[in-house]
Amino acid sequence: MGLLLATCSCHDAGNKNSAAGDTAATVPVDTAKPVAEARVEEKRDTFFLPGHYFSPDVLDSAYVFLSTPAVANEEDGENLYTLGFTSPGLAKMPEFHNQIYITNEGDLNGDGKDDITVFNEALHGCTMMSNTYYNNARNEWKEFGEGILIPSSCDWLSDSAMNARVFVEDSVVYRWEEDPKDDNFTQKKVKLIISRP
Repeated sequence: MGLLLATCSCHDAGNKNSAAGDTAATVPVDTAKPVAEARVEEKRDTFFLPGHYFSPDVLDSAYVFLSTPAVANEEDGENLYTLGFTSPGLAKMPEFHNQIYITNEGDLNGDGKDDITVFNEALHGCTMMSNTYYNNARNEWKEFGEGILIPSSCDWLSDSAMNARVFVEDSVVYRWEEDPKDDNFTQKKVKLIISRP
């Protein structure tokens, strides 16, 4: 019996928000509201996500690794994971609890570098956290706005749901957010505050 330490379902919508020519294949992005879907098939595991995270001229990859293992015999012990990058000198991201899923959002803020959304399972599942990050001029990973909680009813978020969470419409960046005060978790389109260089 094998032990699965980390699952990274790394999603790349063909650099969905990059300028034309940044990627070999452009995949149309479905901006329909993302919904949680039960998965019957095994999760697709990938540990590298290509992108231009360091500079527009350098193609590198993000990768997930276990940074702090859970302490044995702790009831609420959690593994902590982070993202590293294949470009030398590019700062790693902060630690995240439990499994991580990432999407390459393309260049959201016009700095020429791809931005990343990280989805991570909160303690004991049924809710996910989502944060979108950019790498600033001081080589620090910063969030666009605040992270959000995504109720998942203990189902996996589908690849299409994660890819559709953050999107550009008429040169404005939005994300779908659930209303936690609504029993049905109705989604609304919310403008994401983007830090421009």
